[in-house]
Amino acid sequence: MSVATVKRIEFPMNILKCCIIFAMTSFAIFNFGQAQWRHTDTLCTGNVNDLIEANGFLFACSGNGIYRSSDHGLHWNKTDNGINTKDVHSLGRLGTILFAGTANEGIFFSTSNGAQWNDVSGGLSITNVTGFAVFPAKESGDLSVFATFHDTLYDGCVYRTTDTGSHWSSVSNGITNNDTRSLAVHDSALYVGTMGGVFLSTDEGIVWTPMNSGLNVTYIVTLLARDTFLFAGTMTGGAYRTSNHGNSWEPINNGLTNTYVNTFAATNTGLLFAGTGWSGVFLSTNNGTIWNTVSTGLTTSQINALIVDSGGTYLYAATDDGVWYRPLSDMFTGTSGKNDLAPERMELLQNFPNPFNSSTTIHYSLSSTINVKLTMHDVLGREIARLVNEIQTVGWQEIKWNASTVSSGIYFCRLQTGQHQQLMKIAHIK
Repeated sequence: MSVATVKRIEFPMNILKCCIIFAMTSFAIFNFGQAQWRHTDTLCTGNVNDLIEANGFLFACSGNGIYRSSDHGLHWNKTDNGINTKDVHSLGRLGTILFAGTANEGIFFSTSNGAQWNDVSGGLSITNVTGFAVFPAKESGDLSVFATFHDTLYDGCVYRTTDTGSHWSSVSNGITNNDTRSLAVHDSALYVGTMGGVFLSTDEGIVWTPMNSGLNVTYIVTLLARDTFLFAGTMTGGAYRTSNHGNSWEPINNGLTNTYVNTFAATNTGLLFAGTGWSGVFLSTNNGTIWNTVSTGLTTSQINALIVDSGGTYLYAATDDGVWYRPLSDMFTGTSGKNDLAPERMELLQNFPNPFNSSTTIHYSLSSTINVKLTMHDVLGREIARLVNEIQTVGWQEIKWNASTVSSGIYFCRLQTGQHQQLMKIAHIK
């Protein structure tokens, strides 16, 4: 065997630079999934409880006070002058006015972007504030601010002010658990999440009605309203959603590796995020039907709050180790245009609602572009409806079955893609 002679080839410097630039660009394109979360500066450290964007600033509250950033979280300044306690749990806003809820000193507000805070706890008998919501007052057209409280000793667990905090009044009639954690406004109604389930008010908090059908775990930590859905994050039960104003809930935990869901955030482009206790951040592109982890780079897994900036560019996370941020483009699509969250397999998911009356929605995922056949069968195996028979592209699909013309009973949904098939039992009740 002969030994080949290796010659050293000298590249002109300009060609070598072009090669290096091309290699670096190619690496960035084809390894876009390696992008990760970044930690903001070390001034805002420790246990950060909540985040809010207001008046061109980003605000964060923690056990050590309130911080403000004017450069998208890259740098922070302390801004809690006037607040007696530094243990701040929650933030809210009414137009340009900011509200801060503390652990043991009630509520403060600021009209100067946090430069100065004033105590507005008049009429409050409890002081551990967990959240805020703004809701339109039907009678006057003004806006009311609602606050929730983490308390089990006093009767008043939700309070309302119509004069920017000068006076607060209890609005808790019908709420059977005084440990309230979150508020959400959805379709001209107000919802509160408690350690005893979800309650609905259609009269600005005067009367509350429990809305817990389908909630196997009623320890509600967070609520989020988006489009036709209302989402609930629970302690030990994962995530739930409802599309009928809370009349029935369904669990949406496919892909979640943690049952402690502390917070949600959403974009106007259809992305839904869930922050968990001890398992980081998850993303869904189909309203929670399937979740994917997007925690690369996070050195802490306890997520206390999530927000998307008003420009739809960054996702921010309040954690037990300060504030972290990540471009949304890192988590969804790479420069090549390929969806980083394409399903890994074909899967037929349980329909919702089930059992159902008249119609139900069926979800399934496709890992490749393929001919899909989705059919309904009775208990004897006879095909009674053909819902899909066409080539469909990779991703998550959904279709509604209107069963108003068939009798009550058990039916089977059959999904076929190539050599693969999957069956699912469905219960129809008239």
